[in-house]
Amino acid sequence: MYEKTYSSICYLLQKIKDVTDEWPGKKQLQKLAYLLQEKGTSLDLDYTLHFFGPYSADLDWGTRVLASEGVLSIKPCGNSHHIELRSADEYPEESLGDARKADIEEIVRRYKDRSPSQLELLATTIYAFNCLKVKTRQSISEGVRKIKGSKYSDQDIDEAINELPYFGKHLQA
Repeated sequence: MYEKTYSSICYLLQKIKDVTDEWPGKKQLQKLAYLLQEKGTSLDLDYTLHFFGPYSADLDWGTRVLASEGVLSIKPCGNSHHIELRSADEYPEESLGDARKADIEEIVRRYKDRSPSQLELLATTIYAFNCLKVKTRQSISEGVRKIKGSKYSDQDIDEAINELPYFGKHLQA
């Protein structure tokens, strides 16, 4: 991973804390980083489909490296692990540039009230969209159903599909 990616992870963590007054869990961090990349801000993270939707082993590895350096702490919290920024001195936000910082802040503010499960659905919907040749509302809904089964209602899936234009994803007629 690159220094800019580490700086972006640290900045993303701090913005989540600033906006929500809580440190994120692993799933929330995974999904917000995925949404950030889908919005066009590359973090140099590869994603594959996993049990909770798109997942980056690179991001998981990066947070573990940052924890081993004392930059982060990863603490068990119920059924999750919260990731707390301790010191980002080695990865200053100044190295990110104003546009990257603005993109991070925009994603965090837009999705601050979404639960990890809602973020999972949105990320899975985008992932399904990206994998389909025919990108209609019905085909995307079917794709999400194929991945998630009956975990989400039709209404929840429709609401996630309605978010696609924000990410520059447009449905076919």
